[in-house]
Amino acid sequence: MESSSFIAIYLPIFMLLFVILPTMNKKKKMTIQRLRKKRSETLMTNHLFLEYIGKRCSIVTSFGRSFKQVQIMAIEENWLKISKNGTEHLLNIDLIESLKILP
Repeated sequence: MESSSFIAIYLPIFMLLFVILPTMNKKKKMTIQRLRKKRSETLMTNHLFLEYIGKRCSIVTSFGRSFKQVQIMAIEENWLKISKNGTEHLLNIDLIESLKILP
């Protein structure tokens, strides 16, 4: 096999396995460690959300997911039950970054 064909075939595989994938795994690990550190520093309690039951709000989670125009239905242990257009969702309170009450 010629060296040029060897490089053309095996270099992309080498780059994928030994450069790109480990970098992606390292970023995932760093994100998880950051979330664990943040979670251990400040845990939101259910008491903060009790006054918002039945109100319409906008919620943003730590993974960038946002829920707009939702109504908070109930709070059980560490979970927030919300409703949007008749569909119910459960959110972990520890992963909520912001909550905005809508008029």
